[in-house]
Amino acid sequence: MKRDLYDITSYGQGEPTAIILQPFAPDSKDTMASLPVELQQATGATFLFCQFEVQDPGDNLTPWPAPPMFGKRPFGSMATDTLEYITSELLPEIKGEADLPLILGGYSLGALFALWCAYQTDAFDGVVAVSPSLWYEGWIEYASQRTPMARHIYLSLGVTESNGTNPRITARGDNIRRHADL
Repeated sequence: MKRDLYDITSYGQGEPTAIILQPFAPDSKDTMASLPVELQQATGATFLFCQFEVQDPGDNLTPWPAPPMFGKRPFGSMATDTLEYITSELLPEIKGEADLPLILGGYSLGALFALWCAYQTDAFDGVVAVSPSLWYEGWIEYASQRTPMARHIYLSLGVTESNGTNPRITARGDNIRRHADL
């Protein structure tokens, strides 16, 4: 993956006890700016927070082609390139000499990507998937045939996220529960 597709910023306060990586879309940069502070306040933990901008989440965070959810543009399949960037360039750059637990987080397609990474590599001690796009075509079948390599997986589903008129979106709650059972 070309390095110019990513914007890396780090956050940490005191001696970090973990490294959290988080992909984000360009339109969520403002939201991402407050996330490390909110995590620190909610958990009391000290960590290094590294967020990297993904220019096209519909391509860069999806593991295989899938039909479009909204509009006419289908999803791509460049998650392998993004994971390669993380493991070969980003991790060596941010880990340095630190031997800290590594957590990959994500929201929506970023959460789908984080879960997919848990099945691809043992580089991550944990995965945090907030509102994962488990409506993604073929995901449940994929996950049911594999074992994740991450030791810890956290799944989160908001109260209203299973509501709506699109049947693929409304299946998200059931799919998260099915994934948790796996």
